[in-house]
Amino acid sequence: MQKDIDIYYKTAISLGRTPLIIGTIIFFLWLVTHNDLLAFAGAITILIGFVSVILGVISLLIYLYKSKINSIKNSRIKIYKAFTILLINFPLALIFIMISSYIRSTFTITIDNQTNSTIKNIHLTEFKNVYNLPDVLANTKVSHNLHFKSEGQVDYSIKVNRIEHTGILFGYITSGVHGDAHITITDLGKVLINSDTSIM
Repeated sequence: MQKDIDIYYKTAISLGRTPLIIGTIIFFLWLVTHNDLLAFAGAITILIGFVSVILGVISLLIYLYKSKINSIKNSRIKIYKAFTILLINFPLALIFIMISSYIRSTFTITIDNQTNSTIKNIHLTEFKNVYNLPDVLANTKVSHNLHFKSEGQVDYSIKVNRIEHTGILFGYITSGVHGDAHITITDLGKVLINSDTSIM
């Protein structure tokens, strides 16, 4: 009799552990590769995990009901354990979503100084937010990861040999996008911009 009842407990445990393990593996693989297929697989796993947790809770309630009727010992400890495994899926999925969204909304700004002098006064502006980037030494290339806070146009301002160069870095950014921009200062002091944005 107890083995027949324990099947509901084991089912609840399995329904909680499976999406937890698979989702965690997919997330860390995505962190390493940033593969879009893994991101899609992660989203599907979250949806399947939600259904699994609901089915797991139902199975656990059946176990609770049957164990009470049959006065099975230590059932309360098992219920707490299974319920914890089932519920931990929700905060973990939320954490994975927040981290992946943060990473995927990162803008990488690369500045390639091909001149023989240090480039100073590098500013990026979006709406009312100004980002002051560090000086770039002569014949040096550096990259910065930024998270723009507003929607709209992103402008740049760079002073090369006491001459200020201004222009548009990104024509328009919005939530849910990430992008890359290359700012090249040639050996003749000319500023070249190459930028790209893409949807998450």
